[in-house]
Amino acid sequence: MSSPFYELYKNYTKDALLDIVMHEENYREEAIAAAQQIISENNWTEDFEAELKKREQVQIEEENKEDLELEANILYYQKAKEFKNDACSFQVRFIDIPKLESKLIKANISFFIEDKHVGNQLDAFPTQTYYVKQKDAEEVDRIIKEIGVVAAPYLDTRPFLTPTLKVTLIAVLLIIILLLLMK
Repeated sequence: MSSPFYELYKNYTKDALLDIVMHEENYREEAIAAAQQIISENNWTEDFEAELKKREQVQIEEENKEDLELEANILYYQKAKEFKNDACSFQVRFIDIPKLESKLIKANISFFIEDKHVGNQLDAFPTQTYYVKQKDAEEVDRIIKEIGVVAAPYLDTRPFLTPTLKVTLIAVLLIIILLLLMK
């Protein structure tokens, strides 16, 4: 006597049946057994095994990718700690980055760049924070002066409200007060 799952699954596609067997945690035992029986009857066992190997390979690749990302993060933070301990940092405008980096590399000066999202002030001066070793600080200073790199101010000192906005707000407030007094 065939199970209700067998009757239900006998018209399923090969891919649908393979998906049931691959995700057995989502199905009852009888459902999985029926799917396996149909796969076997239709000689799809080799396809099932190939799909299983393919999925295992994808899982291994994802785990390896996570390991590589973790290693990259570890190296990033180790380097950050190493360079930040020297407390020798400066801000460089994005526009000056290529010429500065090329000079630093030519001078064989190692440097560390903070994550691109740290230190950026996109509202005023897009900058990048650079860290160098204390022993290289004088040479870096010389290079910066030589190529004319302008370090942007770290803080945006512009007033929060521009004069035009202040005048507009005062005018609106005066109009509201006058309207309230007229009532």
